[in-house]
Amino acid sequence: MRFSTNILSPFGSKVRAGHLVLLLTVVATSVMADVSCTMCEMTVGWLKHRMESHKSKEATKATLEKVCKLIPNYGEECANYVEEYGDQVINLINADVSSDEVCTIIGYCDI
Repeated sequence: MRFSTNILSPFGSKVRAGHLVLLLTVVATSVMADVSCTMCEMTVGWLKHRMESHKSKEATKATLEKVCKLIPNYGEECANYVEEYGDQVINLINADVSSDEVCTIIGYCDI
């Protein structure tokens, strides 16, 4: 099954439903108090993939903010997460820091 709607346009013209569900699950989980290291690493991995297409920091943050609006009950918390950690995570990714190191630096994984 594929989606092709305006709300999904930040992800490209065709997005597999399973991929979108996984992404939304990762983002929703990442804003909860008990964020796991694995979920953080998955989210950072998705961001790395997204940024490979040479999107600007602003475009990447805008995409994350749009994703936050899709998450029922956690949209505001997700937006706060993007606001608090977005620039730092994007800068670390641009510096070619690995996903596990990024998550350790921002406090979601232990050393």
